[in-house]
Amino acid sequence: VWRLFLSVTLCIVLLLVVNWLLNNFVLSSYYRQVKEGALHDAFVRVESLLQNGTNVTITDPDGNVIEEDTVKTELYRLFSNENIKTLIWLGQEVLYNYQVGSLPSDYARLGWSMPSGTYSIQISEDKRLETSDIVLVGKLSNGASVMMRTPIAAIEESVGITNQFLLISGSITLVIGLLLVFFVARSFTKPIQALSRVAGSVARLDFSDRYVGRGRDEIQELGESINAMSRALEANITHLQQA
Repeated sequence: VWRLFLSVTLCIVLLLVVNWLLNNFVLSSYYRQVKEGALHDAFVRVESLLQNGTNVTITDPDGNVIEEDTVKTELYRLFSNENIKTLIWLGQEVLYNYQVGSLPSDYARLGWSMPSGTYSIQISEDKRLETSDIVLVGKLSNGASVMMRTPIAAIEESVGITNQFLLISGSITLVIGLLLVFFVARSFTKPIQALSRVAGSVARLDFSDRYVGRGRDEIQELGESINAMSRALEANITHLQQA
């Protein structure tokens, strides 16, 4: 019972430790890959909108015909849903500036020098504010340059919160798992103890004890075999005694 209990307990603890290690050392890089993928999708989306025209005519619920800037709507959606800030400029003219503020000169030079339809992703760190951003700088097919940035400073905080929750949930899971493992271990070893008792009785030439089980597994088959052996030995010994 205790060997099985400790073995399964060790497996549970190892799984929790592996989960903690993955959360500590893999989650940040995975999260950054996801954010870089979001920036790539945003770049492709804005590129497509600028190629197809920025203004569309729509009708509001009151029947009024209005024009909507699809790029501005998309930039609003990117900021609201994915926390992506965007700046688009052409030469010295800023076409769209959504929550970016001023454009750093190094990013401006990089955006001007890149081939059309390409982009570069890098990490920008502000040591004064102790913040980090994933920054995409690229050049659209129409010649305009674009900079998109999304913060990653919250990753470490998210990892810490996740670790705290993992510690709480893991402790609860471990306690419940230990209780379940204990009862499961007893359910596995109880038939074996019964088989051992019957085999000991047969060794003492006591053929009155029988294995009683209700399962349909290998242990039940073994119990039926021991019962058959006990009956056969009892019959043979009785015949020998009579002879």
